[in-house]
Amino acid sequence: YSLLHGTMLDTPRPLIPGFHATAHDGSPRDVADLMGHPTVIWFFPAANTGGCTVEGCGYRDLHAEFAALGVDIVGVSFTDLATNQEWAKRLAFPYEIWRDDERTLATYYQAVDGPDTKYPKRRTRVLNAEGKVLLEYNDKIIVGAHPADVLDDVRMLHAAGKL
Repeated sequence: YSLLHGTMLDTPRPLIPGFHATAHDGSPRDVADLMGHPTVIWFFPAANTGGCTVEGCGYRDLHAEFAALGVDIVGVSFTDLATNQEWAKRLAFPYEIWRDDERTLATYYQAVDGPDTKYPKRRTRVLNAEGKVLLEYNDKIIVGAHPADVLDDVRMLHAAGKL
């Protein structure tokens, strides 16, 4: 199966066994929040920084198009809750920003080199409704174009009945 931008996995990566994260509104998040709907998880180094803001606004601006396909968006970093809250509110993000409290998400989805890594790498994963990873973006992410690239691939997966 050929996609425009990402790497399709030959065998979907299994659902993460468990994690604890905190949404920017303070709500706890866990594995159940990745079930029942396809999800784009985009990892970013830090909230309120230039490149991350460009990418976050790109997902914001395309949110309705992802939602029309039944796809949720979640941004994930290690940034503190107060900064995430302010950033998400100021930029009117219609999706959640999660703090990966124990770095479990970033470790499982290979957005860090190890548990002591200070910032996650810029990585994106597309999960199906069962929470399995179908598609990865690991390298050469151009923040201004990346959300649209992901949407192109999600549209193709949706049209092929893969989500």
